Amino acid sequence: MRLVCLDFETTDLDISTARIVEVGVVSLSGISQRPATPTFTTLIDTFADPGIIIPPSASRVHGINDAKATMAPPTRDVLVRLLRILEDFDAVVGFNIDDYDWRVLAAECRRWGLATEFVALHSRLVIIDVMRLLPRRRSLVAVAGSLFGDEGRFDAHSAVADAVMTGRVLVRLVRDGAVTL
Repeated sequence: MRLVCLDFETTDLDISTARIVEVGVVSLSGISQRPATPTFTTLIDTFADPGIIIPPSASRVHGINDAKATMAPPTRDVLVRLLRILEDFDAVVGFNIDDYDWRVLAAECRRWGLATEFVALHSRLVIIDVMRLLPRRRSLVAVAGSLFGDEGRFDAHSAVADAVMTGRVLVRLVRDGAVTL
């Protein structure tokens, strides 16, 4: 199964108003080998100009402000690139992707005239929500710390770093026999 890990940083937690300001996408291979020898390859690591002012409360979380975002490519251009990349994969892995990232992507695709492309991908991709594979809901930072100790420290709220850590958590769950892909 060809896996890709996805994470967004956004302007808001409310899906109806959230705009994407950063996209991180990494491919994950080697997960089914015994022993698992995962390889992560960054496919997208970019800011996106959401076309709106980034609320200071969101900037405090991820560090992305209007100055950074306005220098980035427009969201629609980033989405077109993202959708093309996702065409090459069988499954999209994310942390809380069912409840947040995938729904934000759907809303952004509708907003930017890419709904048809999104629906076509959605109909064939498997969505793997790593948070739902865990015994209880916790933050990615908490999960990484409990699974990896000091090696679980990472640049949280960087889209690529979150995508890689989500992939690492999935690999650990597969290796420990908690999940079968």
